[in-house]
Amino acid sequence: MREIEDLKDSEVGDEADHASVSTDRMIEQAISTQQTKELNEIEFALNKIRNGSYGMCEMCEEDIGFQRLKVKPHARYCIVCREIIEKSAKNK
Repeated sequence: MREIEDLKDSEVGDEADHASVSTDRMIEQAISTQQTKELNEIEFALNKIRNGSYGMCEMCEEDIGFQRLKVKPHARYCIVCREIIEKSAKNK
């Protein structure tokens, strides 16, 4: 890991080095973006706990199943509604 940091801080010697550094930065950016998104979802779920609406589907207003919340504690939709959302997103 230290070698990558040293390479980033140094002058890029050739195209392969440049491509490697560029790829590493893109990967780091993607990971950071995903972590930020997940953190926002967790914060949203914590707010729902505070206001008493945690565990309720935002679409149909039915309870989200315990097993779903166990796997994804920040789930906003029940499985049925999530599938509807995913299908409609694919059709756009």
